Amino acid sequence: MFLVFVLVFLQLYFTDNLSKRFLNEVEKQRRLELKQKVEIAYNAIEPILEQKRQGKITEEEARREVANVVRRMIYKDEYSYNYIFMSTYNGIYLVQPFQPEKEGTNQWNYKDPTGKYVIQELTRAAKSSKDGAYVKYQAFLPNSNEYEEKLSYVKGIPEINAYIGTGVYVNSAFKNMNIILKQQRILFTLTSLMGMLLFIVYLIKLSKLNKMLKREVERRKETEERLVEEKERETKQREYLQALFCNSQDGIAEFDREGYVVNVNDAFLKMFSYTREECIGKDIDTLVVPKERYKEARECTDIAIREGMVNIETVRYGKYNNPINVLLRSVSIRINGKVVGGYAIYTDITEIKDYEKQLRYLSLHDSLTGFYNLNYYNKVVDAFEGKKGSVVSVILADVNGLKLINDTMGHQYGDKLLKMFAVVVKRCIKNGEICARIGGDEFVIIMPNYNEEDAENLVKKIKSEIEKFNETLDEKILTLSVAMGYSTAKRNKTIKDAIKEADDMMYKDKLLNKASSKNQIMNVLMATLAEKDFITHGHTERVRKICEKIADRMNLSDAKKNNLLLLADVHDLGKVAIPDDILNKKGKLTDEEWEIMKAHTEKGYRIALNSNELSSIADLILKHHERWDGKGYPLGLKGDEIPIECRILAVADSYDAMTNSRGYNKVKTHEEAIEEIKRCSGTQFDPDVVEAFLNIIQK
Repeated sequence: MFLVFVLVFLQLYFTDNLSKRFLNEVEKQRRLELKQKVEIAYNAIEPILEQKRQGKITEEEARREVANVVRRMIYKDEYSYNYIFMSTYNGIYLVQPFQPEKEGTNQWNYKDPTGKYVIQELTRAAKSSKDGAYVKYQAFLPNSNEYEEKLSYVKGIPEINAYIGTGVYVNSAFKNMNIILKQQRILFTLTSLMGMLLFIVYLIKLSKLNKMLKREVERRKETEERLVEEKERETKQREYLQALFCNSQDGIAEFDREGYVVNVNDAFLKMFSYTREECIGKDIDTLVVPKERYKEARECTDIAIREGMVNIETVRYGKYNNPINVLLRSVSIRINGKVVGGYAIYTDITEIKDYEKQLRYLSLHDSLTGFYNLNYYNKVVDAFEGKKGSVVSVILADVNGLKLINDTMGHQYGDKLLKMFAVVVKRCIKNGEICARIGGDEFVIIMPNYNEEDAENLVKKIKSEIEKFNETLDEKILTLSVAMGYSTAKRNKTIKDAIKEADDMMYKDKLLNKASSKNQIMNVLMATLAEKDFITHGHTERVRKICEKIADRMNLSDAKKNNLLLLADVHDLGKVAIPDDILNKKGKLTDEEWEIMKAHTEKGYRIALNSNELSSIADLILKHHERWDGKGYPLGLKGDEIPIECRILAVADSYDAMTNSRGYNKVKTHEEAIEEIKRCSGTQFDPDVVEAFLNIIQK
C-alpha cells in the first residue's frame, strides 16, 4: 500500500516538475524576446541621444523626437499586436499607442489589482540597471475585467529622464500548454487511483492464498504497472515533442552527429523552398548557405554539437539563393549522456530587419520631400568641418510665401509647394549632391568638389527650372518663389563659414523679392475672389452701392467711408480658402461645414495683414459677421464694440443675400426682405443703421 502512495507522489512530482521546467524555459525565451525588442528600439533612438549628449538638442527636444520614433514601434508577436511604451522617470506617459488618451498624463500612483504601484516599480527597475530590468505585476486583459500576471522589460534613458519598455501576459503566452499539462496530471492521478483501487480489491480476493503466491503475484503486478506507466509516459513525451516539431511556426531541422539531416518540419520546407526528399540525408549547412559561407555555418553546427547550444542572428539562404534573415537556435540531442545529433531552429526575422531599416531611414530623412533631415545635415556638416583643404559648396534656399499659403489655403497647399520645390531640385542635381530640408521652408544643398562657379551655375539652373515649372501650373496659387544663396568652403574658409555667407546672400535675395512674391500671391487671391463674386452675379458691387448710401445718410467721415467701401469690395476675401463644394452647396450646411464656413473671417484677416493695401481694414474683415446682440462670430462682440463699418455692411450684405439667388436660400421680395431686417433690428442689426437703411431704400 505504501509503495502505491510513493508511486503516485513521485508521478505527480515528476509531471509538476517537468511542467515548471518547461514553462520556465518558455518564460526565459519570452524574456529574451522582450529584451531584444527594447534593444532594437534603443538602437533606433541612439542617434537622437547622441545629439543630446553632444548638446546639439535640448532634453525636451530629444524626448519629443524619441517619443515620435517610439510611437511608430508597433509590432506583432506570435500572439497579438504589441508595442513599445515610453514614460518619464516621474510617471508621465509619453507613448501609449493603444491608449493615446493617456499620453501626457501622470500615472505615478497607478496600482494594479493587487495594490502594487506599477509605474513606480517600472521606474525603479529602469533606473536600477543601465542594461535594463524585468518587472512582474498584475494587469487587466484587453477588453476584459479579468487580470493576470504581466512580464515587462524596461530600460532607462537617463539622458532624457525617461525609459522605454514592452511586455507580455505571461499566462496567456502559454495558456494552452498549461491546460494540456494540467489535463495530463489529472489523467495520471486518476489512472493511479484506479490502479490503487483495483490493487486493494485484488488483495482482498487473494487474502487466503499462501504468502509465497501472494508475494509473487504482487511482484509481477507491480512490475507490470511500472512497465505500462513508463511506456505510456515515453509515448506521450514522444507524441508531445513530435507535435511541437510538426506544428512549430519556426523552421526546424533534425540532424545526426555528423550534421546530416534526419527530419525537417513543414515550416522549414516552406522557408527554404525545398521538398522533404531534397533535404533528408543532406548536410544541413549545404542546404542553407552558399559554398563561400559554408565554413562559418559549419562552425555553428559544430559548436552546437560540442557545447550544446548556439543562439545567433544571421543570414541563411533558400534553395534559389535568396537571403533570409533568421534567428538561429541550435541545440544538441543527448541520450544517456551521449550526443546523437541536434536540432537547428530557424525563426524568420526578415520583417523585423526591414522595420529596423525603415526606422533608420526615417531617422535621417524628411518624410514630406524625401530629402535628408536636419539630423543628417548636422552630421554631414560636422564631417566636412574636420576636413581641411577640401573644396565643398553649399546652397541655401527658402521658399517664399509659405506661411501665407498655409494661413490662407491650409497646410495641404503648403506641403504641395514644398514637394514641388523638391521635385524641381531633383531634376537639377546629379548623384553626388546632398539635399536636406533643415526647417519648415528652408533647404540646403551640399556639393562636394563644386567650386563657386559650379554652385552659381546650379543656382541659375534651379531658378530656370522654377520658371518653367510655374508656366505649366494650373493652380497659380502654388506658384513657386524661392530665395537662394551660395558659397564655397576652401583653403581657410570652413563649411560653417560658407553656410553663414550663403545664408546672408539668401536673406538679401529674400528681402529683394519679398514684396513681389507677396504681391504675386495676393494678386492670385484677389483674382480668385473676383471669380467667386462672378458666381454670385455682382454681389460685391450691389453691396458697395448700398453701403455708400448708408454712409452718406449717417454722415460718416471720409476715412470711415473709404474703409467701408473697401470692406464692401473684399469682406469675403477669406472665402477663397473655403472649398467650392461648401460655398456653392444647395441647402443647409452641416455643423462641420458651417464651422469651416465661419473660418473665412479669420482667414480673410490673415490675408489682409499680408497686404499693404488691405492691412488697414484687416480688423474690419475679422469682425464683419458680429451681431448687435453679441451672438455673432468670431469674437462675440456686441453693440458699439462692433466697428460702425461692420454694422453697416451687415445690413447691406443681408439685404442683398435675401433678394438675390443663393444656393442655400429662397429669394425674398423687396418687401419681405425689408420686414426681415425690421424684425432683426436690435438683435442682429444696429437699430440706427437699420433706420438709415430704411430711409435710403424707400427713396
